[in-house]
Amino acid sequence: MTSIEELPSGELTQAQGDLYYSFQRNIVIVGRKAENKPLGLMMSEQYISDFTLTDDSINISDFRIYMDYQEKAPLNQLKKFGIHDENTTFHITQNKQSLIFTSDKARVTLRKY
Repeated sequence: MTSIEELPSGELTQAQGDLYYSFQRNIVIVGRKAENKPLGLMMSEQYISDFTLTDDSINISDFRIYMDYQEKAPLNQLKKFGIHDENTTFHITQNKQSLIFTSDKARVTLRKY
């Protein structure tokens, strides 16, 4: 994730390279990377959800804590990923370098791989 813009306020936050979206089949994982340098371990805060994809939008809902799938992810933890509601629909646009998700509350810019 490279940046997030809160649309009502216009506040733009540059990601520090530690927030990410990961898509696999019909599952999305959002997380924060953290590195434990002395032990060389990668640890992360992660949330998982199913998603549905249409031509130009993606609907994500019902995020759960990755390591404890029974527990719902708190919305205040998901806001840093541009997710403000339990059911969020993003309109998708892209260019050569970026994938951009825009909802009514946030614009999330992701670096394409």
